[in-house]
Amino acid sequence: MAGKIFINYRRDDSIGTAGRLYDRLAQTFGSKNMFMDVDHIPAGVDFVEYLHGQVAACDVFLAVMGPNWLNAKDERGRRRVDNPDDYVTIEIAAALARNIRVIPVLVDGARTPNADKLPDSVKPLVRRNAVEIRNTQFGRDAEALIKKVHEALEGARPETGKWPFLASAATWLMAPGQWRTVAASATALLLLGWIGLYQMGVPVWAPWADADKAKTAADAEARRNEAEQQRLKQQVERQARVAADAETKRKAAEAEQQRLKEEVERQVRVAADAESKLKAAEAEQQRLTGIKEEAQRQAQAAADAEAKRKAAEAEQQRLKDEQQRLAKAAADVETKRKAAEAEQQRLATVKAEEDRKAAAPTDTAAQFTIKSDTAASGYPANIESAARSAKECELLCARSATCKIFTFDNKALRCYVYSRAEDITYWPNRNYIAGTRK
Repeated sequence: MAGKIFINYRRDDSIGTAGRLYDRLAQTFGSKNMFMDVDHIPAGVDFVEYLHGQVAACDVFLAVMGPNWLNAKDERGRRRVDNPDDYVTIEIAAALARNIRVIPVLVDGARTPNADKLPDSVKPLVRRNAVEIRNTQFGRDAEALIKKVHEALEGARPETGKWPFLASAATWLMAPGQWRTVAASATALLLLGWIGLYQMGVPVWAPWADADKAKTAADAEARRNEAEQQRLKQQVERQARVAADAETKRKAAEAEQQRLKEEVERQVRVAADAESKLKAAEAEQQRLTGIKEEAQRQAQAAADAEAKRKAAEAEQQRLKDEQQRLAKAAADVETKRKAAEAEQQRLATVKAEEDRKAAAPTDTAAQFTIKSDTAASGYPANIESAARSAKECELLCARSATCKIFTFDNKALRCYVYSRAEDITYWPNRNYIAGTRK
């Protein structure tokens, strides 16, 4: 299937996907039927005219649009799509004007832009059905695009397009007139002969085709003239911008030269001021050196005096510390003496208590009234200690001269002894036994 495919894209938007598409389409349709970008333009030709010629010669035009296609900026910060020199927009506009099959190819989530955000020349692009290409499933999406391109190429060259004179002949045959019936047979025979000769490659002529060819040639010439006028206009505008830029740069260069001249003069003045300040600083430094030497001598004398003063203070402090140490030692001796006396007194008290306990009776049944399943509590307890039985707790209370009440916890094996009966509260508790001195 003969047919030219033009791939249009922005380098800073979708160059990777466009390259992959070119390789995949070239495998199916052949690289000689592909045109991608300026890398395929022969050396030494006017590439604007060459691009227009390639667009005019193509049968299918693929407009590859990535997520940044609409908002891509040029070096001046303008949207490229608004720049009259934007070749991507020029190519799309030329394809739409020639009614070439234009297929928008949306890459990685890109969406067809709104018509109000496009120049008038490419607004019809939004009415063209798009094909989506995702790099995550490139193989499957590329196959779907190839199928669409096949369909577009088949529709680009219909049978009536291969033999344009057939359509004109059919119109001629259907024209009103009484002679049509008489001439129908002869015309049919002529048509069959022309078709046979045309299919064998023999040039044929049809009188009704001249008007169509002339009109087609005139339309093509008009479009070429319009495109040339547009190109010349854009070239003039571009040259005007270049001249304006050159003038701006010239003025900037003059301003820079003036600034550099003033900067040199300023630096000369600064150098002279620096030399004067250096000489004044050297004189001041010499004066300060003498002052510094005198200050160092006086500082040394003051340091010697301060050292002697500190030595005298240190000696006084040493004597004071020695007196405090002796006084503390005497106090420690006195404290130890009193502690020894207190320990002797405590030992005597303990011995007396032990003697009393030894003499205390072991039979305490006559001393306490026992209450089973009863707990007694008060604050504070004179003694709280571990006991193996209620009897042991009772003996503990009996051996204390101040104990009035005891209570024993059968579960925790704890003995509580109280000296103030009026502060005691009783309540039933089967884990306890209480006793009150009679």
